[in-house]
Amino acid sequence: MPARRPRSFPAWTVPALLAAAAALPLAGCSASGDAETARAAAGGLSASLLRPRAEAAFERKGHPISGRLECSADPEAEGVLQVDCSGVTFDDESAEFSGRIEYAAIADRPPGDDGLPGHFVGRVSGEQVYVMDCFSCSAHPPSPPAESGRTRGVDAEPGQRKDKEDGEKEEGGPGGSD
Repeated sequence: MPARRPRSFPAWTVPALLAAAAALPLAGCSASGDAETARAAAGGLSASLLRPRAEAAFERKGHPISGRLECSADPEAEGVLQVDCSGVTFDDESAEFSGRIEYAAIADRPPGDDGLPGHFVGRVSGEQVYVMDCFSCSAHPPSPPAESGRTRGVDAEPGQRKDKEDGEKEEGGPGGSD
């Protein structure tokens, strides 16, 4: 049986549902529990929309899922969507997916960005096969090279300031004051 392709949803679907789930805590509590019910429903919908992305990630790593992952969202998580999924690969190995998306990260995305920033982990038979920090995120352009005489982040020697200008002395380093 050929591997099933993940269902495709319009680009706005996942961000819209996650935004709705994020807004629900602001709705307050009602005597009938409608807000809690709506939040649980939004979490369930979000989990079902993350499922195809998780399945595709397993397939890309050589562990296609047989059937579908079974997913659930934790409605008690504050400010985050916590999704856990489990299933079986075509090689009859157990597969587990865990995803955590902060609602604030969704709200802070620029217009037109359909990516889902978060923390996503896939395991097969207990072995980690992938860790991702975003589903469907666009690549960021590379940073421009550092200007002559300046250092950048990981390029800096230990003790150097990132913004050191030519001729400036380092604080606390050789030639600097303690």
